Amino acid sequence: ATKLKNVSLPNSEVTIEQYAFFNCQALNNLYFNEHTQIVDNLGTVFEGCDSLSTFDVDINNPYYSAEKNLLMDKTGTQIVLAAPNYVYRSYTIPSNITHIRNGAFSGIDSLSAITFGSQVEEIGDYAFAECLSLTTIIFPANDVKIGEGAFEACTRLRQITNLNYVQEIGDFAFSSTVPSSDGGVIVI
Repeated sequence: ATKLKNVSLPNSEVTIEQYAFFNCQALNNLYFNEHTQIVDNLGTVFEGCDSLSTFDVDINNPYYSAEKNLLMDKTGTQIVLAAPNYVYRSYTIPSNITHIRNGAFSGIDSLSAITFGSQVEEIGDYAFAECLSLTTIIFPANDVKIGEGAFEACTRLRQITNLNYVQEIGDFAFSSTVPSSDGGVIVI
């Protein structure tokens, strides 16, 4: 564990590698400078960052805005990152959201159920990977694309609703979701 509390990301394009802030338990704020832009998020970024609750974005940043527990794109239609300290439990993605970006919710342990709003078109790679408490997924009744490893290692997943509406499922989207000794996942 580190004592790192606040991080100001570079004022440029940034790739955030998997486990970049692993076990930074004191981290409670991530700041996006005027020109900070995430060009790629490769998965579980904030595992063990139990204090991260806010994202601060420079008012002149043309790419992002912060809304409560979420880092959003400037249009307000894409979730870029979700703060792990927020208590999600049974969470409904807001109806204006069309895209969940790569790794956005990965590793968030408080998420037990996710309901996607009717406008969601795409769920990025590893978007919900390693959400260890996730038991229920309700997809919208429209054509959705699910990225590679989107729900990988969600070991408590027991119910998926509206999977028949999903247009595309990426490689390993649901891999390692059910322990072999378990009865399996119910698809409704």
